[in-house]
Amino acid sequence: MRQLSLKTDHWELRSAEKARAKYGVDFWIPSIEERQAVRPGQAVRLIFDIETDNDGEIEVGGERMWVIVGQKIGDTYIDILDN
Repeated sequence: MRQLSLKTDHWELRSAEKARAKYGVDFWIPSIEERQAVRPGQAVRLIFDIETDNDGEIEVGGERMWVIVGQKIGDTYIDILDN
């Protein structure tokens, strides 16, 4: 599987760990243990960066959305958008 990107797909997932590092305690995320314990059928909230065309001006905005964990293949999760 390839990594999704703004360049090829016009959306991608934002790293919550990088956001936490940037904003500190103001940006809460579950512990690494909780994140690693996620199982199929559970709902998780992810940050999607989405590219939009606003009258010819390309903008990227973030949106937090719920997904249902489907399956895990290696380090990759296949989820169902449930926002």
